[in-house]
Amino acid sequence: MRLQKSRWDTRVIEGNIVVQNPVAGAKVKSGRTVYVVPSKGARSFAVPNVVGKRLRQAHLFIQQAGLTVAEVIEEPSAEVEEGAVSRQYPVAGSEVGARAGITLYVSDGPPGELLIMANLVGKPMNSARTLITEAGLRVGKVSYEFTTSYERNMVIRQVPEAGEELRRGSRVSLVISKL
Repeated sequence: MRLQKSRWDTRVIEGNIVVQNPVAGAKVKSGRTVYVVPSKGARSFAVPNVVGKRLRQAHLFIQQAGLTVAEVIEEPSAEVEEGAVSRQYPVAGSEVGARAGITLYVSDGPPGELLIMANLVGKPMNSARTLITEAGLRVGKVSYEFTTSYERNMVIRQVPEAGEELRRGSRVSLVISKL
C-alpha cells in the first residue's frame, strides 16, 4: 500500500481513506501496489475580525477567508458609526466549517425613541417620502414593480409594515407601482 497526499473531505473523517486505486472489491495480482488517499477531515476556516469595518469591506474579508455572510442584522449603536459592523457571530478567531455562515450586526446609528410605522400603502410616492422624513425616519431602498392594482407612483408595499415598531432614524423601504 502506498499513501498519496492527504486531502480535505467533508464526508470522510480524518485518517480514513477517501479514495483508493484499485477500488475496493477489484481483483488484483498478489504484490500489486494499492494507492490510497487519506482524509484530513473537514476543512476549518478561521473567522476574520470584521468589527468596525464597513459592511462592504466586511463582506470582502469574509469571502477572502473562504466563508460567506449568512445574515446582516441592523441594530442601534451609540459606539459604532452607522453602516459599520458592531459585532459578529461567530466571533473573530473561531474555527468554523466550510459551509458556515457569519452573521453580521451592523450599526444603523444611535438608538432613538420607538415609533409605530404608519401605513403608506396606497399613498403617492412623494407623500410617502414626506411622511417618512417628518416622522424622523429615513427613506431606504426604493424599488419599482409593475402592477395594475394601483395607479402609477403609488406605494404598494413597505418595510417595515404598518403598525410595526421601529426606532427614530430607521430606514423605510418602499415598493412603488409602475405601469
